[in-house]
Amino acid sequence: RRYGQRLLTRFPRWQPGVTRALSLLATYNTAFILSFRFIYGVRNFSSIAIGMSPLRWRRFLILNFISAGLWANSFAWFGYFFASVFGRKELGKAGLFVSLGALILFLFVAWLLITTPKRRAKREKRRQAMEDESAPH
Repeated sequence: RRYGQRLLTRFPRWQPGVTRALSLLATYNTAFILSFRFIYGVRNFSSIAIGMSPLRWRRFLILNFISAGLWANSFAWFGYFFASVFGRKELGKAGLFVSLGALILFLFVAWLLITTPKRRAKREKRRQAMEDESAPH
C-alpha cells in the first residue's frame, strides 16, 4: 500500500495490468483471490494490486491459503491423471498418438488464450477509430 504507486511510476507498463487486477478485485473480491493464479495475464499483476488494495491481511491470508491449496491440488491431480492414463504400457502406439493429440490440443488452447485478447483489442481499436472518423468535427 505504501510503495505500490511509486512502483507503478517506476514501471509504467505495469499500470494497465494492475488497473485490470484492481478492477477484478473490486468486482469479484473473494472469487478473484481464489482464482487469480489460474487467470493468464492477471496472475503477474494481481499480487501488486492486492497489496495496494484496502483488503485486510487476515482475509487475504485465509483466502490465499485456500487458493494455493487448490492450485497445488489441481496440478498434482492433473499430473497423476496424465501419468496414470498415458503411462500405461498396454496403450502402446495408441498412447503416443493420444499424448501427441493432447499436446497439440493444449498448445492450440494456449494459443487461443494468448491471441484472442490481442485480436479483440485490435478490433476494438479499429472500431473506435472508425467511430472517431465518422463523428462530426
